[in-house]
Amino acid sequence: MIKLLIGTVVLILAGCAGVAPRQKMEQDLERVRQELARTPFLAEKWAFPLGERIERAWWVGTDLLVEASSPPGAPGSLLNLHCFNGKDGIISWTFGLSHALDSPPAGNRSFFYLLVEGELFLLRRESGALVSRVSLPFSPSSPAVAGDRHLWIGGWDKFLYTLDPENGKKEWRHLAKGDLTAPVFSGEGRVIFGAEDGCWQSLEADSGQTAWSEQLGGALRFAPVRDQDRLAVASDDMNVYLRHFPSGTPKAYFTLQSRPAAPPVLAGNQLLQATETRELQIFSLDQGPGPKARIPGCVGYLMTGKKFYYALGTGQEIIRIDPQTLQVVDTTRWHGLAPWNANPELGLLVAVSSAGTLLVAEER
Repeated sequence: MIKLLIGTVVLILAGCAGVAPRQKMEQDLERVRQELARTPFLAEKWAFPLGERIERAWWVGTDLLVEASSPPGAPGSLLNLHCFNGKDGIISWTFGLSHALDSPPAGNRSFFYLLVEGELFLLRRESGALVSRVSLPFSPSSPAVAGDRHLWIGGWDKFLYTLDPENGKKEWRHLAKGDLTAPVFSGEGRVIFGAEDGCWQSLEADSGQTAWSEQLGGALRFAPVRDQDRLAVASDDMNVYLRHFPSGTPKAYFTLQSRPAAPPVLAGNQLLQATETRELQIFSLDQGPGPKARIPGCVGYLMTGKKFYYALGTGQEIIRIDPQTLQVVDTTRWHGLAPWNANPELGLLVAVSSAGTLLVAEER
């Protein structure tokens, strides 16, 4: 297992040694910190000069998994998956990849699950050691979602497959009417998913027995989201549907001005939805189906902070929104540093430099 302390600028690992000169890495780290210093509402949680081209990054619980590529001629694998402790920036391990991941990774308390070229890789969460490599009897159509007792993956044959999380063997499968391209939601003994035919269903996680199903008017391309007893799903019929969890009893619906571009976000008594017209629409859960505010120039939502909402602008700027007035407070654009995503539960925002420095910031 390979561990590095925060901010240590060294040539790392066999797979990273010599990737970037020490001086360039130090200079890029300093430049990134200077850019952040111009942003009074964010503070550095940690920063790490990886020295590789960062391709993608995903939060899985409190861990940040980073897919990065080394330049030709570098020792080790040309494509690496690095696991960072999201709270302190320590690298737990690095796993060499033969190909890029097919979809975002999944994880539970014991394992990470990777889909690569249609195969399932099981890695130990703590060490990154390969436990098994499973040839699946179906072609995956959706990202994997992991619980401690089950692993779920949609297939292009329109079946939702439930696998044993210890070995990847099939437990049961459930036939949907449409393609399954969105990840499922799982919690409290239920697995809830939508298909591109517009039908979403709630199944008993252990048996696959149907608890409820509902036909909506458009394709369901994004996972359902839950906040306490509220469950929301965005449909291509340009509505977001709010249901009671776990009963599925209708509670409300909210009408969009265009198709959704991401899953909805439940924030207190408000619902936020990014749309394909690059707009963030904000609804009150207590007032009618129309939006209370429409924020133009947004391609996605980053996180709900302690004081503000944070959205991602079309030019990779951070848009800060007052949740009380629903007005834009300010926009911030960095030079050579792009915000990518965030962990709403930890209140951490991820930004990446073109030279391979990883920055994780928190609200002041």
